[in-house]
Amino acid sequence: MGWQHCYDEIVDCYNHIGLVTIIVYIIAIITVICVLPQESQDVNSVYIDGKWLRGYRMGAPYHHGKPRRRDTVRTLLEKIRLSSRYEVNSVKWRRCILFAIIAGFVLLSLLFYRLPTGQELIIAVIVLYLFSYIALDYYQQNIADPAVDNITKATRYIADKYGYY
Repeated sequence: MGWQHCYDEIVDCYNHIGLVTIIVYIIAIITVICVLPQESQDVNSVYIDGKWLRGYRMGAPYHHGKPRRRDTVRTLLEKIRLSSRYEVNSVKWRRCILFAIIAGFVLLSLLFYRLPTGQELIIAVIVLYLFSYIALDYYQQNIADPAVDNITKATRYIADKYGYY
């Protein structure tokens, strides 16, 4: 009776949760497990001379723009241009998918006082992903890109005016 009872409990649990929910949870967990280390590496690491260097403020989108006292004016102007492009050089879809999965799961759990079904989680993730990606893309196109263009023009004017080609 012991094994049969355990088997019946597993079957009841499976029937209650549903195959779609199990598949959605597995895909969500695998996605977070795969994407989170990549995002962390991009934000906190830089690839130099065939190896990854990791540390605070070592992110790939802006590390090579770090100014040094010994830099020439030309190099400093290039680093200003490079640093201004951090938003363009970052990977938005990864941030958005992580946000959508985690926020969707947490919000639905708090809203329904239970774990969300697979269908609920898929809908929440799609909606949150679209809203967050569109918002970040809007920010980049309407705020970051014009600012980068202004910085690029200003540094080129300085280079031209003072002969730093």
